[in-house]
Amino acid sequence: TYANCTTIAYQSWIDGDWEILTMRGDGSLHTELTQNSAQDEAPSLARGCQALAFSSDRGGDDDIYALWLDSGNVSKVTSHEADDVLPALSPDGTQVAFQSYRNGETPEIYVTTIVDPGPVRLTWNGSYDGQPAWSPDGSQIAFISDRSGSKNIWIMNANGTGARQVTF
Repeated sequence: TYANCTTIAYQSWIDGDWEILTMRGDGSLHTELTQNSAQDEAPSLARGCQALAFSSDRGGDDDIYALWLDSGNVSKVTSHEADDVLPALSPDGTQVAFQSYRNGETPEIYVTTIVDPGPVRLTWNGSYDGQPAWSPDGSQIAFISDRSGSKNIWIMNANGTGARQVTF
């Protein structure tokens, strides 16, 4: 029963590039959401399936986009010459955390709202900080960091405070 009411968002190589699709949890009803020559990747679906965030190079470099599933409308969430990738949509669908190379070759984690974007940097240590994922209640963000010498999982509050290592 759970699989029948679950929506899964994924990327698939179609017609020579990456596109974003959804399907039901039982594997049925595949729906292609993007169709263009850009590389649309790393979809993140909000609880309730009203919005989806993804990264795309459709503007020339990798930025974060939001797609509203009820209308199919797509809006650009970030706009920066550095790559913004691996978005994680908050459980309520209002914010997106993402990995960005705005400060050089080592990524940091940023967060912004979907409707009125204004990215805020959450990590500041010069080590690899990336691949963010929200806690189910939206109060914390888990991420991968090598600030302790090797890549491990860390957790911080959604505002970037209180970072602590949870795997060793």
